[in-house]
Amino acid sequence: MATYNAMHHMRNYKKVLDEMVRVCKKGGSILISELNEYGRKVVAERHKERGSYHEANISIEDIAKYLEVEYALIGEIKKAERTDIFISKK
Repeated sequence: MATYNAMHHMRNYKKVLDEMVRVCKKGGSILISELNEYGRKVVAERHKERGSYHEANISIEDIAKYLEVEYALIGEIKKAERTDIFISKK
């Protein structure tokens, strides 16, 4: 189960996470990539250049914390240049 820089587009990302956990088989993996602070800045600048607006207020830490509190899913966070990645087994 994976998403790539999509959670910040969801009206209610927690409902999306709930559904990901629900449909993921026991022993399955959950992988979530989300823009980090630098990535959000770069994307916002590109949108501004085109006359549009891009808002991304969610962090991979927000996602990891929710999954830990609600489902006791502990995962690994990997940092990259523009995105951070959360990886966990159910």
